[in-house]
Amino acid sequence: RSPTFEELVKLIASADHHFDQIGLKCKQWTLSGQKPSEIVSEDGSRVLVGGSEWFPEVDSISTRIPPLHFGKSRRGRLAKDTKFFLATGDQQTDLKILGEFCPKLTRRICASKAASVFDIRGLLAPVLSGTKCLMRDTVKSTEGWDDEISSVLRNKWLAEFLRLENL
Repeated sequence: RSPTFEELVKLIASADHHFDQIGLKCKQWTLSGQKPSEIVSEDGSRVLVGGSEWFPEVDSISTRIPPLHFGKSRRGRLAKDTKFFLATGDQQTDLKILGEFCPKLTRRICASKAASVFDIRGLLAPVLSGTKCLMRDTVKSTEGWDDEISSVLRNKWLAEFLRLENL
């Protein structure tokens, strides 16, 4: 049986009490079936939890797939002028745009993009296995992290980026 609302309120109060005893404070509690507070939600519908997105109103979790970009981050933050790839929905057009959008691709860039999907529950493992195989081919064909990959591998990576973008 699921706990009642009153039981949840008591549990929250108890947890807050225990946290307070060791000098911790919960930023905000969010309950299933309720809209999240703006304190913990950027858009009013989802809460970021452990690399995933939780939609508490419908109690659903999804794996976050970050938008494609080639900006550099400093201390985990992207520059404000970072450009993001926006797919049109037409694969041929998107591949052409993506080819112009992407800088020279290196083993380092490909590894970064391959590792950008954090799927702790492994729900995307079958989908990401192709990305891992492509990464293996990339490592085999390059000597250093900053060596440019071949045009054949570049085309495969562009298609892979587009595939991940469309998930």
